This record gives sequence, C-alpha cells and structure tokens, in this order.
Amino acid sequence: LQRKARLMEERAKINEEKVTAQVELWDPHNPPPPTNGQVTQDAYKTLFVTRISHDTTSHKLRREFEQYGTIRSLRVVQDQDGECRGYAFIEYEREADMKEAYKRSDGRKID
Repeated sequence: LQRKARLMEERAKINEEKVTAQVELWDPHNPPPPTNGQVTQDAYKTLFVTRISHDTTSHKLRREFEQYGTIRSLRVVQDQDGECRGYAFIEYEREADMKEAYKRSDGRKID
C-alpha cells in the first residue's frame, strides 16, 4: 500500500510539472497553427452541414449553398481513404449569409 501511494504521488508530481511547463509556454493571444492546415477563419460565419450522402461532392454542395451568399471556403470531411464521412463545413463571407443558409436549408435534400 505504501509503495502504491508513493508511485501515485510521483506520477501526480510529474504530471503537475508537465502542466505547469505547458501553461508557461501557452500564449492565448497567439495560438499555435492548426495541425491539419484546414481551419475556418471565423466560426460565426461557418455552417456545419450534416447527414449528407457519401456520394455528395464539394461541387454539388457549393452549387446548392452558393445561392445564399459568397462562399469563402468549403470542406467536405473525408476519412483516410478519401471517402466522405457525411458532414461538411461551409464558411461564408458574411455572417448574415450563413444565417440565411441555416434558416432556408434546414431539412433540405441534396442528393
């Protein structure tokens, strides 16, 4: 029991040191760059589209959602094999365009 308690204390001390070191390095005003390089610029202008067919292409999505406003970026999420995972992120130039797309396209069938 004493050995187990000592090992737990040692692990807790090591973890606390790691956390302290990471907190000192972290700068909230200068976040690290994204690891995959594909992140939207503004979350308030980004529409999350779910339950799309695995046959849906980014061209089809762009054609359907461009009628609500200018699209800055569109990303259909794919697995490692390149197959569609069933959801996408559409970032608009204006927040009002994203809200319009959200209101009008809810429940819409694309394919």
